[in-house]
Amino acid sequence: MLIAEGDYTCSIARFTGTMKGPMKGAVGRDTPPTNKSFEMDFYTVAKWMDGEVVDEKLFYDMVGMMNRSAWPSSDYRWTSCVVTC
Repeated sequence: MLIAEGDYTCSIARFTGTMKGPMKGAVGRDTPPTNKSFEMDFYTVAKWMDGEVVDEKLFYDMVGMMNRSAWPSSDYRWTSCVVTC
């Protein structure tokens, strides 16, 4: 889905894949591949100028994706995550 008004666009899309290689974690530790499939919705808000994106915000459920694809065992689950920049 794509919505546009003025210099801004908003999109909703679905990202699908299979974890076939290691994933670098936030603290620099690799998570080994699990060969598990995942689906993840994500949302973008972009500002355009002269036909090019000059600013973009991405929103997605990283914790949900990691729970479905990256953690090797169902015993290891995150339930929430707060990221600040």
